[in-house]
Parts: sequence; structure tokens; C-alpha cells
Amino acid sequence: MTEKNNRVALRPAQAATYLGCSTATLWRWAKTLEHFPQPHRLPGQRVTVWFQDELDLWQATHGANRATRQNLLALAWHCVDAGLEAVAQPDEAPHPFITAFLMAGGGSLEMLAIESGLPAERVRQLAEKSDEITDEELTALFVQAAAQVLRRQRQLAQQLSEDPKLKDRDDFRRAVLDLDEAHRLSLRRTLMDYLLEEDRDHGNA
Repeated sequence: MTEKNNRVALRPAQAATYLGCSTATLWRWAKTLEHFPQPHRLPGQRVTVWFQDELDLWQATHGANRATRQNLLALAWHCVDAGLEAVAQPDEAPHPFITAFLMAGGGSLEMLAIESGLPAERVRQLAEKSDEITDEELTALFVQAAAQVLRRQRQLAQQLSEDPKLKDRDDFRRAVLDLDEAHRLSLRRTLMDYLLEEDRDHGNA
């Protein structure tokens, strides 16, 4: 650690420790994250450093968002793992989040592409074979699948409250069964489990 013009300069290993990441991750962030501080060369020295005040500014403005994305990504992988454990998935099958989106009345792959921000061609590829998916793609699909599942749940609940006789109709029952499966694929629990937990949270169980 050195000082230049009263600014604390951290060498790569020190900067990584300061941010709580590995040196490899530090360099990757510098290359891939749009707003991440870039390293500097100290005049007259063959030393690469990051200035601590720039790292502090990045953490204050972008660090919380990055942590949120990381937490969302971890949840997405957890839901994928739980869904795959519950039912055997063939090697070449749509990603479970895509299946969940469609089963919950999401409409089409084109609609999923629009809502997720992913290229339509890429969504179609993942609908055919999903063994190679990036973290960014996974998170985008998870957010849209979960949102569609919850929208569909509210929609069916509203329809049933307006017309209780719907519960006896085969098409409505199929819609509920599809929603149940979509719940399991995207949120790692069935619709019934979700509703029971919601009741417990509100003190109704």
C-alpha cells in the first residue's frame, strides 16, 4: 500500500482483499464491469494499483446492486437444482424456467425474450437445449418465470373469487395444475406448499 497525492494506492492483492474477492475476480471485474474502477500505473514504477477512494465510490454506488444480483443468482441456481432433483430432466430439454413461464400462461418464447431482454434466437436455443447457460441468462429467466408464476396465481385467484363455480370446470383445473408445476419449476415448491407457507406467515394456519 502506497500513497500518491494523499490518495491510498492498493496493489492488486491488497485491492482484492479490500473488496473481499480474489485477485482473479478483481481483474475480471476490471475487464467486464462497465463502471468498475480501472487500474493505474504509478509514474516511474512498474506497479499497477487501484486507488482506494475509487473503490470506495464504486462500492457505494454499485456494490449493493452487485450483491443483490449475486443473491438473486444464488437463489436461481438453488431453484434450478431443486427442480431438477424433483424430476429427471433429459439432456436436451427446455430450461425449467422457460417451461415454468409458458405453463404459467406466459404466452410465447417471443414474449419471454421481450420481457427478459434476451435475444429471441437465444431464448429459442435455450428452449431446445439448456445445458450451457450463462449466469446473466439464468438470472433473467428466473426473474421473468417467477414474476409470471405470481401474476398467474393472482389472475386465477381473482377469477375464482368472481366465479366460484370455476373450480368445477376442467379447463380451470388444468390451469391450476399447470400453475402448480410452474411453481415447482421456478420457486422450488408446489403451489399448495407456497399457499400454506403464506398462510403461516400471515397467522392463518
